[in-house]
Amino acid sequence: MSTATAPAPWELPLVTLDGRATTLGEWQGKVLLIVNVASQCSYTPQYTGLEALWQKHRGDGLVVLGVPCDQFGNQEPGNTAEILAFCQREYGVTFPVLAKTEVNGERAHPLYQWLKKSRPGFLGTEAIKWNFTKFLVDRDGVVRTRYGSIDTPERIDEDLTILLHQPYRFELHFSVRPEDIDQLGHVNNVVYVQWVQDVATAHWQAAARADHLANVLWVLARHEIDYKLSAMPGDDIIARTWVGEPEGMRYPRHVELIRASDGKLLARSLTIWCPVDAKTFKILRPPPDDIQEGFFHPPIRPV
Repeated sequence: MSTATAPAPWELPLVTLDGRATTLGEWQGKVLLIVNVASQCSYTPQYTGLEALWQKHRGDGLVVLGVPCDQFGNQEPGNTAEILAFCQREYGVTFPVLAKTEVNGERAHPLYQWLKKSRPGFLGTEAIKWNFTKFLVDRDGVVRTRYGSIDTPERIDEDLTILLHQPYRFELHFSVRPEDIDQLGHVNNVVYVQWVQDVATAHWQAAARADHLANVLWVLARHEIDYKLSAMPGDDIIARTWVGEPEGMRYPRHVELIRASDGKLLARSLTIWCPVDAKTFKILRPPPDDIQEGFFHPPIRPV
């Protein structure tokens, strides 16, 4: 799957088909499959596959988001009540469906303006070609893939499974402090190491279960860092981290330090951590099977 870079507009106002006001941020940290749907299209039976994907993967963090649209062959002519009744009666749809809207033209919903710009179609054209075009958005709010109408939910399942089992990327936002600056006028390299420690700690404290917080500590076994650019006074910093697949009791943690104003990478770090018993201070051999479950989902506590 290819990767785009435009982040999701989480504050974007949305209205569900039953009239509830919300924002895209309701599903922040989830994997989104956004589909423009219609009730009288030859692709309408894809509702069955979409509902199946939702039921199969919702526990892993998938949200299927339907968007009714009548711009293609007048194949979604019904009002809100009619569309809602059709979805439930004919296909047993339980995944979220937004209010009927437009996806092309001057009145295209801002959600689709973002999706199309982030992931254009064939030969760079942005316009949606037909009903049941699909956009796959990762947990970081990046539009990863655009699928055409003929790409069935069953075909997309493999891509979804891969994306859903990638670790969640946790972020910590902060600003450079005066005491971070060295005699050369930029952030001292040692401070970058402290930032790596800070974001790792914040991630664990935000994502771990209460029993793991009480019973598990982490010790650093290895630390590598590559310095790319200097952070300067007044810079706002994004520290982004995720945990890779462990090898025994060794857990690799990746950290990227990014300047918020231009998205430039300042430093990249790889650290190896081992879990230890909080009472005996001995390495947990083997570590609990579920110790890393929090690394694959959004935080359960505020940062």
